[in-house]
Amino acid sequence: AVSATLQVFDVSNPSSIPASLGSVGTNGSPRSVYVQGRYAYVTSDTAETLQVFDVSNPSVIPAAIGSVGTGTD
Repeated sequence: AVSATLQVFDVSNPSSIPASLGSVGTNGSPRSVYVQGRYAYVTSDTAETLQVFDVSNPSVIPAAIGSVGTGTD
């Protein structure tokens, strides 16, 4: 089963085990994620949405910036 969350990990040190920095709920079942700069873009098939999260501050759980429907109805 797919968890409806975006999880953020610190992978800055290749010799260390990745450390969880936090997670945030997403709409529906996440299909894919793309990270560019300080933002993570998450698409969902079941909710037909594109969500944008600010992941720039590792000490704060990722903040949802916005969401837009992608359905054709």
